[in-house]
Parts: sequence; structure tokens; C-alpha cells
Amino acid sequence: MVAETWPDGQPRRSGLVEGGQPNGAWTYHDREGRMESSGVYMMGKPNGMWSWYHPDGSPSRTGAFVGGLRQGEWTRFHPGGVVAERGVYVDDRQSGAWSWYHPDGRLAGDGSFQDGVRHGSWRQWDAEGRLVADGRYDRGLRVGPWRDGIDRIEDLGASPATAAVVTTPADPPSVVPVPPAPEPSLAQQRPPSEPLPTSAPVIPGFWTVAEERVAKVILARAAGQAYDPSGYDALPPPVRKPSPLVGTALPRTRFLAADGGVVDVAALNRDGRSVVLVLQRGFSGQICIYCAAQTAALADALPRFRARGAEVVVVFPGPSETIPAFIRAVQTLRRDPPPMPVCLDVDLGLVRGLRVEDSVAKPTALVVAPDGRITYAHVGQDKTDRPSVEDLLEVLPPVGAP
Repeated sequence: MVAETWPDGQPRRSGLVEGGQPNGAWTYHDREGRMESSGVYMMGKPNGMWSWYHPDGSPSRTGAFVGGLRQGEWTRFHPGGVVAERGVYVDDRQSGAWSWYHPDGRLAGDGSFQDGVRHGSWRQWDAEGRLVADGRYDRGLRVGPWRDGIDRIEDLGASPATAAVVTTPADPPSVVPVPPAPEPSLAQQRPPSEPLPTSAPVIPGFWTVAEERVAKVILARAAGQAYDPSGYDALPPPVRKPSPLVGTALPRTRFLAADGGVVDVAALNRDGRSVVLVLQRGFSGQICIYCAAQTAALADALPRFRARGAEVVVVFPGPSETIPAFIRAVQTLRRDPPPMPVCLDVDLGLVRGLRVEDSVAKPTALVVAPDGRITYAHVGQDKTDRPSVEDLLEVLPPVGAP
């Protein structure tokens, strides 16, 4: 039985640990000792109904997990119990119709999801009941006529097709060249200027007790440093085959960054720099400690990459609402937010173009040479399977190489 407290003695969390994993009923409290969340784990993963609470004790969020993935109807509440958000998850991806409400109970927005991305008609109303957003999404991209503001309407055009790498069954894999599809405009990737009153996903704690106990080991491994493996069940290295991505171009090169800026990998390449592009798993059940540790290690090593003529770009697949929780998780490992850009793949266009889909995405690391070709590709077979900082530095082309 674990019964942990905050530094001042207030209860933090309590529950049963079996084999290094939380099991059975658990409760979490905030730093003031107030109940924050409660639910059940099964073999280290949330399973069954979970509940969260506002500081005043009223419900904040309720929903069910199956094997660590959100399933079925989930509801978020304003303080006092008024419904704020309601919809369905299928295998941890938002699906079907969703609705949002203002604190007075009036409708704030409605729309639909397909496989975790916005798809179909969407509308939003402000606190005065005025229509401030109205349009259609196509697989996460805003398309066609859109109202963005009370009296501003613009036509964002059609959705571009997603480029895809096509492989043949030859061994080693070979690549059939595919003409690059047009990239979506940045206006299509941006959410409406008045976002829905939604919050970032909330999962009990960032990580399980077992993961927290080996966080330093995971971070050391991501950095390529020596570590004591005792008590850490490291998986054997997977058998690798040549990647069909090597020799191809990125299916998408322009991304919106979490800070609202724009990152253009092709422009970085034109400046003669290589780009280390790291695609994380996305939000699936909880923030992945391996994603956070890899990003923290890359952030710490950023001067070394730049000394080798390379820039580092991290891409987090999924909606913009998930980014703040991911950056906070990285900060628990290195205090400061990552100094390199963390970008969005809102419609999973990069994920699908690279053919690395999973619950959201397989962890993928690429080196894009100055000529725009992928010269190195590592597609993880599980969440732990990632190249270290030292691995990536080793495969960078020499500075000044054509």
C-alpha cells in the first residue's frame, strides 16, 4: 500500500502497488489536501470509471477507461455542476458529435470528430449568444467558407490530399515515388480565433508510480548516458530493417508551432541545415513519459545539434489543446520548457503521410538532409523504442556536406 504526502504533510495519493504498478482503487489530492481525482487501476493502467473534482468539491470530469484508453461518454463540468463539455471516445479518440456549454448552461459550440480529428460542421457562440465561428472541417483542416468572428467570413478552399509513401513488398523495402500532394494552408491548420471553452486532457498524475521511480533512468537512456538498469525492465533491442522512408521527402514541411509561430522545415533545409524531426506518440490515455524524456534530452542537447549544423523540431500529433499538458510534463524533467519548436500535426497528415499510425502515432525520428531527403528514419515498434541523442548526433551528415 502506498500513501504519499506533499512536502507539508498533506495527502498526495494513496493506493495499492503490485509488481511496481498501481492496482485497484487510488485517490489523488491537490497540494491543499483536497480530493482531486479517484478511480481504479488494473495492471498499471486506468480501468473503469474515474472522477475528478473542482476545489469546491463539485465534479470536474467523469469518464471510463478500458485498458488505459478512454472509452464511451465523457463529461466535463463547470464549478457547481453545470455541464461544460460532453462527447464520446472510441479507443482514446474523440468520435461523433460533441457539445460545449457556457457556465449558464447555454450552448457554446457543437461539432463532430472522426478518428480523433475534427470532421464535419462546427459552430461556436460567445457568452452573449452571438455566432462567432461556423464552418466545416475535413479531417482536421478548416475548409470552405468559414465565419471567424461576428462579421468576418472567408473561403479557406478545399482540403489538399494527404501525401503518402507507397512501398512494395520487396526485401529490402523499396519506394515507389509519389508526386507530393499540396500542403494545407496555415489558415486551414489554425483553430478559430475564439477557441471553445475546453481544457487540456486530465489523467491521474503524469505517470504511474513505477514510471516516476525510473524517470531518471528513462531520461538518461534518452540522452544516451550511462545508467543503472537495476529495477528497470529494459526491452531487448528490436530487429531493424532498412526503412522505406529513407530517400523520400517529407509529406509535409510547414507546421504551426505551439507558440503560434510557423516552422518551415524546407526553409531550414534551404539554409543548408539538416533537420532532426521527432514525431511523438500524441495523447493516448496519458502523457507518455518516454515522449517527455526524449524531448527533454533533445532540449538539453540542442547546442550540440546546432554545432553540427542541424535544427531539432518536435511534432506532437493531435489538437492544440493537448500541447500545454505535454510541455508541462517536459518541464517536470528539466524545469524549463523546450527551447526548440514543438509543432502540431492537427489533422494527422504527417502521421498518415509517413504511415506511422498507431493509437495516435508510433514514435518516429527522422533526419532530413539539406537537399530535403530523409537520410535516417527510426520508427519505434513500441513506446520505449527510440534513438538516443547520441544515436541521432552520430547519423547527422558532416557540416558542409552536400
